[in-house]
Amino acid sequence: MMQPRLDRDELAQRFRKQASDLVIQIASLLQGGVLSAAAYSLIAILQTHDDVLIRVMLWLISMMLGLVMFFTLCHRALFLMHAGVEVLFMLPLMCLLEIVLFAIISTTGLAADGWRYWYVAGVCLFAGGAAANAM
Repeated sequence: MMQPRLDRDELAQRFRKQASDLVIQIASLLQGGVLSAAAYSLIAILQTHDDVLIRVMLWLISMMLGLVMFFTLCHRALFLMHAGVEVLFMLPLMCLLEIVLFAIISTTGLAADGWRYWYVAGVCLFAGGAAANAM
């Protein structure tokens, strides 16, 4: 029995969905890295005994930021006509900034109260998000 062939309508629909599929695939892949960094940082936070409550609160905020960014990207992907710089450059950069948030709150090597650098990284994440939305 012959396999059914693609007709023009199906092929056109696949080309229209290509940009949104690409964004969702890349965002899902990068979100896996962010979630693994989150798990590692939570373990490191619970092993340290320095400002654990503050670090756990910042960890929860970082998790919420990461999930909101991921679902916002997935929602925006439906409206993209083509994947451009915001996908190839800004999406990995935003995920890297999210990982930096987790790295800062899980380390004790920055200094006393080194978790305070989390706010600086948060501002950088916000600036990157604003730049990505402007594109």
